[in-house]
Amino acid sequence: MAKTEMQYQKVTTPVGKSMWTKLAQPETRWVTSTDPEYKQGGYFEACVQFTGDDSAPLRALITKLHEENLKEACKNILEVHLEKFPKQKGKIKDAVKFVTEQTEIKINPLPIKQILNEDGDLIDEWEIKAKQWAKGVKKDKMGKVVEEWNNIPRVLNPHANPYDVIPKIGNGSLIKLAIELSGYQKPSIGIRVRLIAAQVWELV
Repeated sequence: MAKTEMQYQKVTTPVGKSMWTKLAQPETRWVTSTDPEYKQGGYFEACVQFTGDDSAPLRALITKLHEENLKEACKNILEVHLEKFPKQKGKIKDAVKFVTEQTEIKINPLPIKQILNEDGDLIDEWEIKAKQWAKGVKKDKMGKVVEEWNNIPRVLNPHANPYDVIPKIGNGSLIKLAIELSGYQKPSIGIRVRLIAAQVWELV
């Protein structure tokens, strides 16, 4: 998919509360021998929670990116369908409605979600997770891996300087993230959140 302005953006989140962030070392518990090469090293992940007011601009941007990506994906799917069934041209007016009602293609929820309290009720707080694979790979035209490297996340201290040794970031730490938002259309449709960097404002 071509990465247009509305489907690919780098943004900085507001400062929020960190929960279950894993940046000191990659998470490898779920790695299997059948995973692609780039997944073999596990992943780094940052999870941040924000108030409703603080998260409003980010939620609006993600919603807009999702809607634009969804429209393009559904348009492409409908075009392929009409090539196979040309007699239906002119009868299907809404590509999104066609995909959601007449296909089994999965449309994933927004990657920023509302939080439940201890009683299971929704509150005006929101959470986003950003992931970065710990291993990068380059393949040749035959699909053989010819180069590998480690993707160590860039983590800054409160003075905006990189840590010599990335600390364990406990729940309740205050952090903000630099993230990359990009739309994907196969095998499902949604918005991916890739971690670029993190800054710790208050370490717990």
